[in-house]
Amino acid sequence: MDKVLVLGALEELGFEMTASLLEEGYEVSGIHLEIGNETKYNLRRMEIGRNANFEEVDLNEWLKQDDFTESSMFLFVNGFDENVKRVWMENRELKGKLETISNNPDYSIIFIYPFSEWEIRSKKQYAGNTMSFFVPLSYDRNEFPSIFKAILDVVDLQ
Repeated sequence: MDKVLVLGALEELGFEMTASLLEEGYEVSGIHLEIGNETKYNLRRMEIGRNANFEEVDLNEWLKQDDFTESSMFLFVNGFDENVKRVWMENRELKGKLETISNNPDYSIIFIYPFSEWEIRSKKQYAGNTMSFFVPLSYDRNEFPSIFKAILDVVDLQ
């Protein structure tokens, strides 16, 4: 079974990504970054945490791991959430780890951004094995699971 890591797993769209991946039968490790409405995050933890294929991972612990295979083969980065973007842009350790992962042909990083960031993000930030998908902001959030499933078809995690 393929292992997947979702950065921002309990954020709005990160949660949808995580739920969709679990529904598809993947083992998912999720890194939660936001500090705030813990009631909302705890409800989400309860919903996906019941799935034996989900594990919440601490960002700092994950950054210390030398071998990415302990976590996953694919890394999804939720570029819709401002907190996720801020952490990955400002945290030097995280940027370094993403660069290392992107240069390893055994792993893939999949960025999902708002379409409004096309011009900013369309230039490759990381060398190697990365993919970027741009989704319009004007869509109905209820459509995200089907959009994400289409992304999974393109990525072909099998």
